Amino acid sequence: MSKLSTLLVAVRKITSPRPPSEFPQDKIETLAQLILAVEGVINPLVLRRTSLESFEVIAGHLEYYAAVRAREIDSRKGEMINAYVLETETEDVLEQQVELLRSVINPSNDSQARLNNLEMRLESRFSELQELQKTLRIELEKRLTELENRLPERVEPLVAFNEWDADKLSRKLQKVGGYGKQAIVITEGIINQRPFQSLTDLVARVKIKPKNRTTRAITEKKMLEIIDNWYFLD
Repeated sequence: MSKLSTLLVAVRKITSPRPPSEFPQDKIETLAQLILAVEGVINPLVLRRTSLESFEVIAGHLEYYAAVRAREIDSRKGEMINAYVLETETEDVLEQQVELLRSVINPSNDSQARLNNLEMRLESRFSELQELQKTLRIELEKRLTELENRLPERVEPLVAFNEWDADKLSRKLQKVGGYGKQAIVITEGIINQRPFQSLTDLVARVKIKPKNRTTRAITEKKMLEIIDNWYFLD
């Protein structure tokens, strides 16, 4: 049974015997961004244990340095990297397998081909994610617009007293002023006297005649109550 196990390994616990200068910096940077886009690599690193909590790269040195760079950019997304870990019992055999594959395939061409394939796959996935984000943003904006359209129109009291029809105005006065049937009488007085220059003008000019005596339809105190409730009781 193979002892080759796949693990998520902390990037900070990995080292490479090859220096980063052997790899093009622009490739490292590009691959780092692609790793962050999907939070992993298509071709996992191949590692050997150097202690219980440390590892050394056997294959995938470019991917390792890209993972290091990804962690520098975003420590949360780049904290872990997927890797194959050579266990002690079969380390020699599996190292021979890695070396054999290296000798059969031209390293430089293979590395470039793998990188190009990786870039194409991840760029395609990244484009899909961008399209999904765009679709979700459009849907969110559409729903926000629908919610905004459902909200009652905010009309200033003076505008309403000058422009609303009798039915709408009387219903509003019943709600925010606590008037009952008297709201209809007050509304008739308002419509007969408008337009008004101010709410004070309305209070002074609009009169009703309950029980054969003339009185203000809306007192100053009542107007303050109406204004306080105008939007709150929409």
